[in-house]
Amino acid sequence: MSNDSITLKKFQQEIAIYLHGNNGSNIKKKLSDIYMNYSELFNLENIINSLENIINSNHLDGITYLSELMKENLIINGMSFQNQLSLKKAQNSIIWNGELYSLQTTMSRLLLEPSRINRKELFSSVEDIFTDKLNPIYKKLYKSYNNFAEKLNLGDYTNLCISLLKINKTNSLAELHSFLDQTNHIYFTSLEFVTNQKLNLSLSQLERHDAFHLWNLNDNFRYSDYNQAIDKTLDYLKTMGFGDILRRVNFIIDKSFSRSFCIPLIIPDKIILVYSIRNRADDFKILFHELGHALHLAGSTKDLTNGRALWINPIISEAFAFLFEGLVTNKSFVTSFFGSQSESYYYYSTLNTLYLVRFYIAKLLFEYSNQNESAEENTISYWGQLFSEITGFKASGKSAFYDRDFFMGANNYIKGWFLFAQINNYLEDKYGDEWFSNNEASAFLMNLWLKCSYISPEDISTKLGYRSLNGDALIKYLKTKLLRG
Repeated sequence: MSNDSITLKKFQQEIAIYLHGNNGSNIKKKLSDIYMNYSELFNLENIINSLENIINSNHLDGITYLSELMKENLIINGMSFQNQLSLKKAQNSIIWNGELYSLQTTMSRLLLEPSRINRKELFSSVEDIFTDKLNPIYKKLYKSYNNFAEKLNLGDYTNLCISLLKINKTNSLAELHSFLDQTNHIYFTSLEFVTNQKLNLSLSQLERHDAFHLWNLNDNFRYSDYNQAIDKTLDYLKTMGFGDILRRVNFIIDKSFSRSFCIPLIIPDKIILVYSIRNRADDFKILFHELGHALHLAGSTKDLTNGRALWINPIISEAFAFLFEGLVTNKSFVTSFFGSQSESYYYYSTLNTLYLVRFYIAKLLFEYSNQNESAEENTISYWGQLFSEITGFKASGKSAFYDRDFFMGANNYIKGWFLFAQINNYLEDKYGDEWFSNNEASAFLMNLWLKCSYISPEDISTKLGYRSLNGDALIKYLKTKLLRG
């Protein structure tokens, strides 16, 4: 690994430790001091030189380093606007039924609110905050990203992301539309059935706020001991052979967060996984997703000379996260872990996954349309139409900026889902549908993480026997489960 990559890695570790690893013991140290100590990473001349040396090459480690460097520079360029957004989100409250709710509390309430009238009113209040308070700041944030890209002679933020992520936009567009075309019938047929059964609505009546209730699977999932989830999960993972890796993961239960998440402090030696209990069925889906991240990171090698791209590549990381998340819809695993569940649970869970894939495809198509300099009303209108057409839920589009993922993150999720399906198919073919109970399968995964023998998502796909990394395996995976249901 080059000296530049080592410097960047040290900087990222210091930032992670400062934000998440001090437990209040290092409050005298300022964030600005860390940035000052690594000022060479943010020197425009140095960045331009790196671009000239790397961007036209196919050297994976160089491209990975450059992508991570650009992310850090975009973060610091937009930091003042991000701070404003955080402040506005904390300051703006919603008065409903005579009570005051923060934006985060309102979003959490939407997840559990059974009344359609109440959900619609609450979500409308949230959207008013988007348009009145947040969207103007988001516009300035993306303007700052555009300005940074222009200084690097990369045109704009959209082109910067496409260039550094090595996306072939033409091929990607064809791939995304092909996935939508191949899943349209089963998605909308299944969605219509579930909408009628659960909400007593027709498909044409669905609105964005209905998604909160439709995908709440509490009525379909029988399990109550959420507080013991971590202990039970750890015991199960140890039987799968992951005991040694788990020693590097620090589990924290904290109900103050809106969802669980994984933070790598020092890879692979210190990984933090925060488990947020919301008493929803998808608590476990999110928990196992973050466990996939944690196991992958904690199982990686310390020698990053050949392995840097493996643990830092977000597509690969998401693929393993989705692999473990998929266990929560695997009937054999669920029965052994949670007990017998209704068939509707598996059907709704699988349809929810397809909904999310299509949602993220809509996000990526939105990014490709390059709305960074468009008038706000045009951006909102376009996102509302795109989201409605692809997901089936009518939307105003007022959440257009809020729904965006930094640095075209939607691409990572989509490709991560594609790769997950290929890995899952490989494991089932070689070790059976209950691969999770086969220690040879666990050993295969740990060997994959430790040796870093695969250096890119495409390389993993090829070495598992696939011609390319595409959505075919995912389509087959989802259709099989939905048709079976």
